[in-house]
Amino acid sequence: MDKKFGFNYQEHGNCGQYALLNALLLLGIPISVKDAHQKTKVTRLKALWEGTEPEKIIRGIKKYGCQAEPFTCNDKKKLKAKIDAYLEAGIPLIVCVENYEHYALLARKIKTRYYWIDSADLDIIGHSSWPEIAEWLESSD
Repeated sequence: MDKKFGFNYQEHGNCGQYALLNALLLLGIPISVKDAHQKTKVTRLKALWEGTEPEKIIRGIKKYGCQAEPFTCNDKKKLKAKIDAYLEAGIPLIVCVENYEHYALLARKIKTRYYWIDSADLDIIGHSSWPEIAEWLESSD
């Protein structure tokens, strides 16, 4: 088998591709990193040096028959309510974190814990409280 599926530690500079494949895997659509690069039309080299623009990730999502809704929110209460609504509906969220330098995935919420998948984190999968998630999402804008 030449394709490797599952939640894996990312190659350098491919967080957007891994966030895409992790989100699709949660939805029951397993793809490889190669598939992600082809659907987003972002080469491995470009991803390494420049990253992946949100529009390219959305393109990849749509190529697999899924919908994407980009949103930003500066009101922490509204942001939490929107994130909670998506997660409670079983919809994973690709989030831009670390001052817009990294993509990760919010996968689920159980009680007060938010489960995330971050291909750049050695643990890959973990959970955090809302204050920790809110800080992770914050930018210096």
